[in-house]
Amino acid sequence: MDGNYRSAPDELILATANSDSRILVTYDCQTIPPLLKVLAEAGQHHAGVILVDEETIRPDDIGGLVRALERVSTESANDNWEDHVLFLAK
Repeated sequence: MDGNYRSAPDELILATANSDSRILVTYDCQTIPPLLKVLAEAGQHHAGVILVDEETIRPDDIGGLVRALERVSTESANDNWEDHVLFLAK
């Protein structure tokens, strides 16, 4: 994606992730949850969202983030992530 979505609206990012069947991993715990509520109320779907709190896993702790995501991937390998939201723990 070459950084094409760095300044894109959240709605576009979620829609693109959904159309690509990709789970969105984000530190944006302020605007994404209310947007997910709006989508749910409108009957729209998303491919899944993993929210990361920077108090739990610092944004500069790439190794910690990768290990936590790897654990989630292993534990939920066969799960359907559509409309699923997870708060990532370390």
